[in-house]
Amino acid sequence: MTLFLLNPAYAAQTTRTIKGIIVAAEDKEPVIGATVAVSQTQLKKSGTTKPVGTVTDIDGNFELTIPAGVDQIECRCRRCSSHRCRMGAGK
Repeated sequence: MTLFLLNPAYAAQTTRTIKGIIVAAEDKEPVIGATVAVSQTQLKKSGTTKPVGTVTDIDGNFELTIPAGVDQIECRCRRCSSHRCRMGAGK
């Protein structure tokens, strides 16, 4: 599984919105219904415990609003192994 992040809007804010697309590494086809979420460890690091996550659409797209301080998200789907992606300015 491959994760592409678009416009991470990395700034000193209380939240930020990230957008991306998840495609299968083997055939580059969109992964439908993959879970994209912030782990409990990352949430605690950011000072919140409210779950944050979403599911990819039919084209593999997702949009997620995450708390400041979170620098990693996790992607999971039934046919693929779990992946973690670190984020930073311009990534």
